Amino acid sequence: MPPIVPHAIVTILKAKSNARMPAPPHDETGHTWHHCNELLFNLNKYGIARLINNPDYQTDLPVYEEVLSDDQIIAVLAYIKSTWPEEIQQRHDQMNAGGT
Repeated sequence: MPPIVPHAIVTILKAKSNARMPAPPHDETGHTWHHCNELLFNLNKYGIARLINNPDYQTDLPVYEEVLSDDQIIAVLAYIKSTWPEEIQQRHDQMNAGGT
């Protein structure tokens, strides 16, 4: 597992000019895999602002509700997951099955 502090420093140094942090990588070094399938789907379909019930929340994460079908969102998420190492995929599967 990569060291957390250096990764955090690199992320801070890459902050965007609008003062919002860029999205983390979707590989094993990011935190996409820390979230269950349902949350990942809802974040991509509806966006963060809707999920937290705060229409003023500023984010660079696009909303795909009117762009992609549910099946397309699921396919994109499945592709991202397919790029993770087997151990990370298994941990994500366990989380989605209600395990720890």
